[in-house]
Amino acid sequence: MPYLPVDLYVTNAGDPVSGVILRVYSQDGTVLYTQDVSDSVGHVGFLLPSEMSPFQCRFYKASFTFENPLYITISETDPNTFDVEAETVELPMPSDIRLCAAFGFFRDITGRPLRGARIHFVPCFLPLTLDGSLVTTGNVTVTTDEQGYAKVELLRNGQYIATIYGQEDYVRKVSVPDLTRISLPDLLLPLISEIVFTPALPATLVAGGPDVVFDVSLLLTDGNAGIFADVAWSSSDPNVLAVLPAGDTLTLRPLSVGTAEVEAVRQDNSIIRIPDPGIVGVPVTVTVI
Repeated sequence: MPYLPVDLYVTNAGDPVSGVILRVYSQDGTVLYTQDVSDSVGHVGFLLPSEMSPFQCRFYKASFTFENPLYITISETDPNTFDVEAETVELPMPSDIRLCAAFGFFRDITGRPLRGARIHFVPCFLPLTLDGSLVTTGNVTVTTDEQGYAKVELLRNGQYIATIYGQEDYVRKVSVPDLTRISLPDLLLPLISEIVFTPALPATLVAGGPDVVFDVSLLLTDGNAGIFADVAWSSSDPNVLAVLPAGDTLTLRPLSVGTAEVEAVRQDNSIIRIPDPGIVGVPVTVTVI
């Protein structure tokens, strides 16, 4: 039984797509032969037994859709090169201007698409009228498809109790932002993503000079405002620059000549993001002269 080289190239509108998980099964999908991930040029290569051809290929990468399954037949005479098109998931638009479309992908603990997962939303608000229509305090459940994708439309500025059903149910209280759309994973697991200082922190201060006070705004990944106490503040060199948080303001006190960074880290480490881009806006380098 000869094993022949098989090459697949994954592209999106002509551009290579890396990080696509590809699994090769028997034609009926019952036997998994091999799996790999596309490289920087979108390539995945295998050695496959020609006598077992044709094969069933399945692809996965968050934010893309594929022709799943894709069947390939191995030739013993011609190059076995196959082009695979990755379609970008179209960003959803809500059906009403008062609604926010929450959408995103889910995976299981092995990294595979989490199909059939149910997310249940129960409103925390009383019945209301919306543009003359009655909105009752019902509930809504969405289920992820075979790609692990789910979408739901929720009232902007509404608060809901969201339950993700699994071996252990996971319950979160979510606040829907006043936005057209939002990432559903970000809505369920929001993190501090950005800090804005008003006015902007200065590049230089004078040693022994007066304290300088700044207003601080925090933004969460779900599009809502964060709480000042959600972050821990510090100075990389407290002998040069004192960083003094109080209420919703931050005070800088220049103590001695040198350079220090104004630092901020999330207080809540129960939510992990991979990769984690950190918090936009910090650290900020201040030179004391």
